[in-house]
Amino acid sequence: MAFDSVGDLIVADGYGFIFKYTMDGAGRLFALGSSSPAGLVYNSSDSIVMGQWYGGIYKFSADGTQRTLLHEQSDPYGLTLNSNGNLYSVGRNQGVVYKYSCDWRQTIYATGFTSPTGIVFDQTGNLYVGNRYGSEIIKITPQGVRSVFATDLHDAIGLAFNRSGNLFVVSRGDNSVFQYTPDGQRSLFVSGLRDPSYLVFEPSPIPEPLSILACGVVLIYFAIWRKLR
Repeated sequence: MAFDSVGDLIVADGYGFIFKYTMDGAGRLFALGSSSPAGLVYNSSDSIVMGQWYGGIYKFSADGTQRTLLHEQSDPYGLTLNSNGNLYSVGRNQGVVYKYSCDWRQTIYATGFTSPTGIVFDQTGNLYVGNRYGSEIIKITPQGVRSVFATDLHDAIGLAFNRSGNLFVVSRGDNSVFQYTPDGQRSLFVSGLRDPSYLVFEPSPIPEPLSILACGVVLIYFAIWRKLR
């Protein structure tokens, strides 16, 4: 899931469809994507980049009519962008994180994971990686220093930061979302979900004329695995 430049929510389902939802909940089919989507980001060139499990990384044009293969990575799972607009993806089977240059050359950014899933950057350039079978989140500084940021998680597939710098993590095996302060203090944000996967925060500020929320309210959108269409 991701928001575009006008505040529409972009959602890829498990059946090869990409939808757009406006702030009032009205949805429309945006594009015919690929089966088994595994991560989606919106980049500054007004296009959508989506990973397809077993199929590579694709870019969709702003109107959804054109699909371009960017790289034949076999198992892209989580996708994220750094502050410079470079794309990073997880190679789940290989246990690595890949970095892509602006011309889509692939290099290995980090290795040694056990089935990594979600990835996200914080505001200072640290990368956080959900290490599925390690039941943990690994933090990697821009200098490459690695440390364990959080433990006791079960399939940390969705990671996102809010405006205050707190990390929110979907622990799919717990059907819960946990919140972490920058120093790693954990609290339960919500529980009782049904097989959650990715999450995304509403952009700030909300683009006009879509400012329909009360001041100070932050919405989190959850994708329920194979349920949201």
